[in-house]
Amino acid sequence: MEKKEKIINHIENLKVPEGRSKSEIWTELQKKMEADSVKSKKFLIKQPVFYYSVASIVIVFFSLLFILSYNNTSEIFVHAGQKEIVFLPDGSEVVINSVSKLLYSKKEWKDERVVELEGEAFFKVKKGSDFTVRCINGSVKVTGTIFNVFSRRNTLEVKCTEGAVSVHSKSGKTIFLKENQLVNFRPDNNSGEVLNLNNSNTDLWTNGQFYFQNKSLDNVFDELERQFNMKIQFDSKSERVFNGYFNNKDLDQALKMICKPMGLEYQIENNSLVLITTH
Repeated sequence: MEKKEKIINHIENLKVPEGRSKSEIWTELQKKMEADSVKSKKFLIKQPVFYYSVASIVIVFFSLLFILSYNNTSEIFVHAGQKEIVFLPDGSEVVINSVSKLLYSKKEWKDERVVELEGEAFFKVKKGSDFTVRCINGSVKVTGTIFNVFSRRNTLEVKCTEGAVSVHSKSGKTIFLKENQLVNFRPDNNSGEVLNLNNSNTDLWTNGQFYFQNKSLDNVFDELERQFNMKIQFDSKSERVFNGYFNNKDLDQALKMICKPMGLEYQIENNSLVLITTH
């Protein structure tokens, strides 16, 4: 009431515009005061909601930033019929074969050089601290050298092209390889078979040439499927092994190089399926 009287006294000292009475002005002023009061209430209600929204956005942003920096893992998957060259944080080079995956942590790289491999990859490792390749069938440890790791199904095969590597199988066996040596861990040979290699068959798959020594036909056809992104149907239960090679430039030529010496016939259907039969 006191506030209204002050306003009325103030209005009485004002010059009233022509054509408008004091009562009209008072009514208009009351309406304006009520409208301002409603706006003020709305602002007071909306203001906390606004602040809560901003706070939520800030929390989500910094949470994502923390997760990304904490779990800064790189994952490279190579599809069938392809290969990919990757350079690790220390400059080490990795050539990843078809249908293979490589993972490593950028955040932890300075503390330990570790990669995880599913499939096959060829490594040129820069000299430095221990470098470890972990896979489902075992692990390989080096300090700086050139080597190849194949880990599929129940087989682990490691070829040392330069320097020396330490190979640890999942059965607990450890083998030290020198330059141009290979070790193969299979279900039928958990102790590891060490073979000597010559310079002509160490890393040729990176150039599209695949050499096999006493490999089962299933393994050979598996690689053929990966390189040409095709399905191969071979129903024979033969235990025969293959010694030879194929290249991934021409499917028909590759099939001839495998099937002819093994006495097999093949038929390519719709560029997506190959039927293999015996004579």
